[in-house]
Amino acid sequence: MSNGLPGGSPAALRVLIVGHASPRWRGAVTATEASRLNAELATRRVANTESYIRAGLQRVLGTSTPIDVATHVVRNSPPSRVEIGTLSRGSAQTLREADGDLSDNSQSGRRVDVAFTSRVATQSQSVNRRPARLRAEGDLWYVRLDRAVLYVMGAAYGGADITVWNFTTGRTARFTVTLYGGGMKVNPKDALKAARKGKLQNAIKFTHIGNKFIEFTTDSRLVVSEFDGAYVRLAYVKAGLGVSSTTLRLSFEGFGAGASDILIDDGFGLSLPKLESFLCFGALRRLDPNDDADYYDVNIPTVSTTTTTAPATDVVQLFFDTASAELTAADKTLLDREIGTWAANAVRP
Repeated sequence: MSNGLPGGSPAALRVLIVGHASPRWRGAVTATEASRLNAELATRRVANTESYIRAGLQRVLGTSTPIDVATHVVRNSPPSRVEIGTLSRGSAQTLREADGDLSDNSQSGRRVDVAFTSRVATQSQSVNRRPARLRAEGDLWYVRLDRAVLYVMGAAYGGADITVWNFTTGRTARFTVTLYGGGMKVNPKDALKAARKGKLQNAIKFTHIGNKFIEFTTDSRLVVSEFDGAYVRLAYVKAGLGVSSTTLRLSFEGFGAGASDILIDDGFGLSLPKLESFLCFGALRRLDPNDDADYYDVNIPTVSTTTTTAPATDVVQLFFDTASAELTAADKTLLDREIGTWAANAVRP
């Protein structure tokens, strides 16, 4: 048996696994630590679920059937092979579902969502298709602050480069922004020295180089081009009194609460008494203006004699015990039934 399908037809099935954790984490000192621990827990839940589903697919389809496993696999066209996509959301989504309640530990938050997508057909017929471009709208995004340089002496001036990743298409778009605002620097030791020399000592030169994407959401479904011309706010605070704390936050104005306070960087250390801060605004300007990140290409059938015998998509939810990443016997039974239903009948459209 090569793939467990009638007539040796190649399997076409997509499984998307999204892991969550409830916001509460007893023992976490800060909300940031709780978020990190929840992200790790959701990742383990996803890994255990993916391993079980992959083994189940191989039992039904045969070990010789290739299975592609990747992170962040989200495509809007029908599958053409066997694909498993994984995504760990930690407590980012469940915190919104709980209206920001960090103590929430409801069962619905301790879950993994599994979506099966397939073309389930009773016969194979030739299909004429035409290419089409669809708008790649979405409300889940990732942003990276690639570079920021600002000079602050009462007034603040500088610029930044930002990359926005369209999660739906997997493409990125780059933006630049000129920033204006104000800020201050309070350093008693340096200020005293400067005063003795008759000078002012309150200038800040701020530089940031970023290398990681940060998740954020928008209230409405957008395309990348709608960020062009949008106003952003960049806020920086560094305060020290023996122990120093540093935060850098980015906000997209007018896109909702999920885009209004994005933590780009933070840190702690030791320092003498000091305070540095600035708040700047500016309008984004796209560096690579094109439509590629706003659309995705699909082939739409114009003539088709293929008939389906089952829904194209089904989503099941698996629920976990508190702080556990292990599948229950009930969850395994549910997955076995879904795998058998979808994999045994999934054929290439």
